Amino acid sequence: MITEVNPFLLKLSSGENLTIKEARKAFNIVGDEDEESYFFTALTIGLMAKGPTPEEMYGFCLDRKDRIGTLKVKIGPEKLIDFAGGGGDKIKTLNVSTAASFVAAAGGIYVAKQAAAAFTGYTGSSDVLNELGVGVATRKRDVKKLKQGLEKIGIAAYNYACFAPEKFKNFFKWRKKIVESGMKYYVPYHIASFAYSPIKMKNRIYGLASDKYMRLLAQLLQKLGFKRAMVLHGVDGLDEMSNIGKTRILEIKGKKINEYEAFPKDLGVKKVKAKDITTTSKEENIKDFVRILYGKEKGPKRDLVAVNAGTAFYLTGKTKNLKSGTKLAITLLEEKKSAEKLEMLVEELGDRRKLESWKKKAGI
Repeated sequence: MITEVNPFLLKLSSGENLTIKEARKAFNIVGDEDEESYFFTALTIGLMAKGPTPEEMYGFCLDRKDRIGTLKVKIGPEKLIDFAGGGGDKIKTLNVSTAASFVAAAGGIYVAKQAAAAFTGYTGSSDVLNELGVGVATRKRDVKKLKQGLEKIGIAAYNYACFAPEKFKNFFKWRKKIVESGMKYYVPYHIASFAYSPIKMKNRIYGLASDKYMRLLAQLLQKLGFKRAMVLHGVDGLDEMSNIGKTRILEIKGKKINEYEAFPKDLGVKKVKAKDITTTSKEENIKDFVRILYGKEKGPKRDLVAVNAGTAFYLTGKTKNLKSGTKLAITLLEEKKSAEKLEMLVEELGDRRKLESWKKKAGI
């Protein structure tokens, strides 16, 4: 019964922390039974107002695991990676992590990309990929395609719902109500919506628009079993590596968490202004995405993608440092290797006509 969540709400409203088991059960109950979002709102506001712990966020992720399960693929977990972000950027950019995913794949890293529709920006990763005809896995029948793309092409995109859409029906109702109501507040999803991966991997890159929860997220990634990971915060309001200013980094190496900063010059690119990487519409986002992957864009927006793709090359040991990772990413973009991955994925799983239409709009 939904009222079984009440003891947990009482603990949170008294400033008490939930155990892993309690947090998991709370999200299980709310996710299964709260059709009106009242208990969801109370649970998430209570948790965020108190301040979430790594244990509570781990319980949140275990709820995701309960709904999704796992997916076995014929790729070693040390060869796999995902880029994700909590969203809520203060600066509207193209879908950087999604573009960086194709660059990483072009460099020999397998990328299982989680994708979602736009929430605060003009386009979410699934919006861009669907427009380009990639074919994001969103239904149960798409899971086979997800494995096919990942194992054969080296990259594939999916939404949690493809594993068990019926178990996320209430979440979609909550999301719609929150958007329509105009309410704005942080929920655990802004921190760790994509932290759990149903595909076993040892590497992870995760960005946050606020530095408040960086260590929390790093500790969570450790609990989830990631051996090499980076939590990024561009201090100018980006939830990724920045080329307009300083980036705070928490780097996970097994049980250790190292904290440091990186500036554009450390990454091998020029420092630019926010207006140089800002976009103003859905169409501009998609055009930029295409032009970058096809080597037509060589300015700040390309560099923003490159410094983020470079983190994957450094993290997986393909380069010795972030700067050489950026250099490799730029080379792959200039040689159109990332575009080749996009073409291959569309050819294998998607709609070629959509891609060709956007290539034409982007002047390719």
